[in-house]
Amino acid sequence: MSSSSGSSSVASNIIVNHDFSSGLDSWEPNTCVASVVLDGQGGNYAVVTNRTKTWQGLEQDITGRVSAGATYTVSARVRVSGPVQESNDVETTLRLEFQDSPRDYKTIIKKTSVSRNRWQTLEGKVLLETLPDRKIVFYLEGPSPGVDLLIDYVLMASTSRTNERANPAHGLNIITNSSFDQDTNEWFPFSSCSLSVRKTSELPNHVPLARDSEGKISYILATNCKKKEGPAQLITDKVQLFWTYQVSAWVRIGSGVRGPQKVKVKLKVNDKEEVKVCEVEVNGDKWHEIVGSFRIETKPRKVMVYVHGPDKGVDLMLAGLRIFAVDRRARFEHLKKKTDKVRKRDIVLKFYGPGSSSLPAGTYDLLTRYKRKFEHYDVNNEMLHETYYRDRLGDEIRVTMYKTAKKLDPNVRLFVNDYHIEDGRDAHSTPENPVVGEIVCSALDKFVESKLGLPIWFTELDFSHLNERFRGDDLEVMLREAFAHPAVEGIMFWGNEEGKKKWNNAHWWNAKGDLNEAGRRLLALKEEWMSNEKGKTNNQGQFKFRGFPGDYKVYVQIGSKRISKEFEVPKGESPLVVRINL
Repeated sequence: MSSSSGSSSVASNIIVNHDFSSGLDSWEPNTCVASVVLDGQGGNYAVVTNRTKTWQGLEQDITGRVSAGATYTVSARVRVSGPVQESNDVETTLRLEFQDSPRDYKTIIKKTSVSRNRWQTLEGKVLLETLPDRKIVFYLEGPSPGVDLLIDYVLMASTSRTNERANPAHGLNIITNSSFDQDTNEWFPFSSCSLSVRKTSELPNHVPLARDSEGKISYILATNCKKKEGPAQLITDKVQLFWTYQVSAWVRIGSGVRGPQKVKVKLKVNDKEEVKVCEVEVNGDKWHEIVGSFRIETKPRKVMVYVHGPDKGVDLMLAGLRIFAVDRRARFEHLKKKTDKVRKRDIVLKFYGPGSSSLPAGTYDLLTRYKRKFEHYDVNNEMLHETYYRDRLGDEIRVTMYKTAKKLDPNVRLFVNDYHIEDGRDAHSTPENPVVGEIVCSALDKFVESKLGLPIWFTELDFSHLNERFRGDDLEVMLREAFAHPAVEGIMFWGNEEGKKKWNNAHWWNAKGDLNEAGRRLLALKEEWMSNEKGKTNNQGQFKFRGFPGDYKVYVQIGSKRISKEFEVPKGESPLVVRINL
């Protein structure tokens, strides 16, 4: 079937895989059985069977895709089948799940009599004044036990808002007076320090804040501070539940300080809970950039952002603090184009028929035993932060290890594998929890700018979250950024089954082998990053397309005869001509 709804409704639809074109991806049968079948007209619809209760049906987790204060319209095209005379009731519902209180339910479309003989479009509205702090699930239910529920499509889109602030514009800074043009208006000292506004022309020229100011920029100076004191601002009514926010600023400390000092950006929630957003290690009399991210997942009474960190008595300077909602969908569209440019190449298949004239010790033991069988070798695993071998074998042992490994197997690629480089617990990087694509890309760019020419592998990638949708969101961000970056050559995962991960709530499938949202997201990306093309050859016997490197199988239909051939596409940027003899 094809949706009769307007394209604008489909474009703003928050239901993933709304027409079941990707099977049951993002959908879950609630204690029943579901499948997707072809309708004979090029479309798909879902069939929900083995129902023993009226509330059993098909559901989708929409946490993170809805906003408080918004009104949503829902449209669903449905039918019933099975042991039913003429019609049966169908309704749509939201299930609101909380951390410390019972579930709540909101009916969107009340029980409506639906025919077994034809498709019917059900419509309704729901206002979400507040959001649950754990999960929100959309589902269809209602027919009598034993009656099958057929679903052609589901659309759910925001139509209006009771509060303009409930829809934060992506990229819009929620910090008031971030440039300090209004002196210290909206800012206050957290605890007993003193605040004043000064000017400087010493920010790096490449910084937009400095470049756009045509000279001096204003910054706030915090003096007489203790370690956990600094400039602060309330942002309670500006942050939305489940939105990912990116944070950036420039910081500096007073002169005459010996040794590095850590400067941090934090949130204080409800005057009690502290959320670490980012930190940076500051040295010398110069400005340092600090970047990070956060996501609020429980309805707060009060949210304050503040900057602090140097030792007692050390002056702290802050310029250009920005906090803005991240537009992941727009970023994904950008990354798809970047991936096409970075990973794909132009491929020309040239087909030829029959008779054509155009056809054309530990280390020593390991490396000697498996010589020419390893592509990569992790020489000194997770020891950049440790001194085990250096304490026992001297300062030169690291260099000796690499020289020995290279001598024993000259063809193997030697790697440094270590932790806390991208996740932020090294103070020279920044925490990204939740992960923000632009921050990851910037960190990767710095490796490239170092001109060392070293390949980058992500060797242990984990995302831990109780809500599997957030787990899937963050995983997708990281995978898209890595795959779209030309310096990244590979990604490794360790133990992705429930009970076999180092972190709790980080698995992609449970102990029974059932995929969760993170696992489904990974498989969807795998499918997206495979080349599947269909078409006809031109009058020169050629078929042109852009494809990923890898092993291919091509099927050629000539009249009633179908021929299959295999070929390989190596990595490269220039167009590749593949000759195929039929």
